[in-house]
Amino acid sequence: MRKDNGYTLMDAMIGLSILMTLSMSMLPIFTSLYEKRISIANRTESVAILEEVWSDYILLGVTPPSEIEKGIDVYRVHLNVEQMCVMVKEHETSTRVCRSLPYDL
Repeated sequence: MRKDNGYTLMDAMIGLSILMTLSMSMLPIFTSLYEKRISIANRTESVAILEEVWSDYILLGVTPPSEIEKGIDVYRVHLNVEQMCVMVKEHETSTRVCRSLPYDL
């Protein structure tokens, strides 16, 4: 076998097992990072929507819509006496961003 320039079956199996072990250990890390990335993107979009809706409500007196669609996500706007909130439902969790209203309204 020393004069043969190819790989043996044992070399291929060892390489495949190392590759499978590395991929199985890295997959949970990549999925966790992907979920965090989606969560951060949804939170950033929620803050932007809240800022826009809040300023329209305070400055122009426009009542915000109850739902705002951005792509595949649906953001819900909740308004009560003390604060305005924007919520988005993710896979298993939900992101909620709130801002208090001025007292003189």
